[in-house]
Amino acid sequence: MTTLLTIPQHYEEILAIWEIEYPEAGKRARSLLPILLDGLMSSPDKNAFSSSALTMTGSPFEPAFSLASPGLRYTICPAPPTLPLSDSLEYSISLLSKLNVLLPESDYFSRLSKLQKNGTLTYGAQIGVRHSDREDSYKLYIEIPPEAAIEADMIAEEILGSKPLLNSSSRNARPTIFGIDLKKGTYEVYYRVENLHPLEIATLLSRINLSERAPELLAILSDTQRLRIKHELPGSTWGFSYSKENDSEYTFSLYTFANTLFGPDGWVRDGILSLGEKYNWNLKGYATMSQPLKGSRSHISHHGIFGLVMPPKMKPAAWIGLAPIEI
Repeated sequence: MTTLLTIPQHYEEILAIWEIEYPEAGKRARSLLPILLDGLMSSPDKNAFSSSALTMTGSPFEPAFSLASPGLRYTICPAPPTLPLSDSLEYSISLLSKLNVLLPESDYFSRLSKLQKNGTLTYGAQIGVRHSDREDSYKLYIEIPPEAAIEADMIAEEILGSKPLLNSSSRNARPTIFGIDLKKGTYEVYYRVENLHPLEIATLLSRINLSERAPELLAILSDTQRLRIKHELPGSTWGFSYSKENDSEYTFSLYTFANTLFGPDGWVRDGILSLGEKYNWNLKGYATMSQPLKGSRSHISHHGIFGLVMPPKMKPAAWIGLAPIEI
């Protein structure tokens, strides 16, 4: 007798919320998720859904909310835990091929794939999915091991066209992830840096000739804090990214862990809802999905990354990841 594989119940609850908020996109998410989770659902490892490096809870599935635009988005770490991390990229590509999603023609991919063989990986590869009412789009995230950072920096310079500006011996910001937008065929380069100073945001933006827009990001970040940010940003670990949209325009992102800015889950939720009122953010689905975290002071955070993305000629938009909540 064949056992019918099903996704976890707390994932089902997310799909139900999505189908109410975004009926068409929710239906497509319901049909797609079992394909992306197939290796995990069929894995003999009882910890397949609780041991991922994607989230603090170990969930290999993380819904995300773009607080300024509608639609569904989520990230999947699809490879089963029994698969070597060095094979997770190939596994992710095989899943995308089942969906008739192909990689763009570029030698960057083969070069990045080789870099993964040169060091220690934490997750290997992840798939990002977005559903609008009418279409689906995908991103492939390729982790770069620390041992290959110098080679990755050379590839990043080829893509972005200029050298990073926090590359002194004391700062040494190196690429940690390359993201490929499989619809546009564009690459996004993600960096990690320790103890970012507020003034360095303008330095990062000067790489793409947008240093004058740093106050826009600082204003929102200051609103996450009780006291206005002046001399240092909260927390020790920050990330930033650049995505080249065309020959002259870039999208910039700045992000850190949500609990670094707000505290435990209950405080994160309160902060997001409060900021949502001030900035007229799209909280469709978030308020409902995060309801079980109201008042939570747990040391294990379901909220993941809080980020600000600044597309060309547009105001910064916030986004946040929220791992499924098992009650």
